[in-house]
Amino acid sequence: MQTGKDIQPIKVFINALHSKSGGGITYISNIIPLLARRTDLDIHICFNRTQLPLFPQLFKYLPQTEQFQCILPDVKVHIVDFRHTFWQTLLFEQFKIPFLVHKIKVDVTFSPANYGPIFVPRAVLLLRNALSVAFVERRVLKRLYWVFLYLGTLLSVFTANRVISVSHYAKKASIGGFAKCFPAKFSIVSHGVSRVFQPSSFELRSETEILVVSDIYVQKNLHTLLKALSFVVKEKSSTKLQIVGRPIDMNYFEQLHDLTSALKIEDCVTFVGEVGIKRLCELYQRCAVFVFPSTVETFGNPLLEALASGAPVACSRIPATLEVAGDAVKYFDPLYIEEIADVLLELLSDPVKRKQLSHIASNRAKKFSWDQAAKDTAEVFRVAALGE
Repeated sequence: MQTGKDIQPIKVFINALHSKSGGGITYISNIIPLLARRTDLDIHICFNRTQLPLFPQLFKYLPQTEQFQCILPDVKVHIVDFRHTFWQTLLFEQFKIPFLVHKIKVDVTFSPANYGPIFVPRAVLLLRNALSVAFVERRVLKRLYWVFLYLGTLLSVFTANRVISVSHYAKKASIGGFAKCFPAKFSIVSHGVSRVFQPSSFELRSETEILVVSDIYVQKNLHTLLKALSFVVKEKSSTKLQIVGRPIDMNYFEQLHDLTSALKIEDCVTFVGEVGIKRLCELYQRCAVFVFPSTVETFGNPLLEALASGAPVACSRIPATLEVAGDAVKYFDPLYIEEIADVLLELLSDPVKRKQLSHIASNRAKKFSWDQAAKDTAEVFRVAALGE
């Protein structure tokens, strides 16, 4: 008879090569420390060397050696060094990672992206990318990228042992009707929210500052928000918009700058760029309104962070945000400029409504927990390892 001490932990190899921005960084930064604490898991994780500065929660920089060191003693880190482009990463994970995972005899291979290596033992995927971006993208090469991503996702889901989806909408949007062909494979495991995001006194909030937190892509719909802002400032000239996040799509970022000039709202808009966690908490706690204008999302980590911080939220009425925010926000149709402007003006003009939303928001966020996400994820690993 085996005792608890005789049971070997499940050896999990995490392919983190695609975690380079936004939700991918948030997920890895929060879930890995919690999985690493579990005695029933033996965590191995693979990064490209260029990714290490993106994860200060996992690595510290040693100036004397000019190297990064993992601060989680129970995690085995596999650092690879190749040109970290999309195609190079794809080739590496399909042809090199299978050899690596077989060498270290893993039980489960986890890819927290829509696709991952095919020829690996008991593959588990995390569906977190919104493939319907292809419908809002107008650039031909970008559309081809999303079409390829869809095909890669379909193949990966077909060959995977288990699939985790961050929301019900993410499951539906990932491979469309094909998801019905594999009902037993799917588990819904929502993201959590870090405890560093907490509400402060409502009286400390600005009366005029609107906040957006998002890496800059076309699906974030910031161009429509800027057009709406041009209407808002005609009614409330003191209104300011701060856009916090990295400009991942540089062409789109330049288009946004050109648009602010064309709309003559340069003095009202600040592109803040990336900020540290302390500064981000302050921005959430200080803004009059947090706005989430995306046309396509599968979850929305900044939305949940804003809710946890007690921010009054104006939000796109799309399936994923309805799952996350419930009745804790004021919704608008993200395609209608005038409706976005009307909602922003309504909230900026009504401190009582903002205070009500602030209270509801922080209570809503309590429904989401990284501890629960880690527990549910570990259970998926257990089922995959046993081949159930």
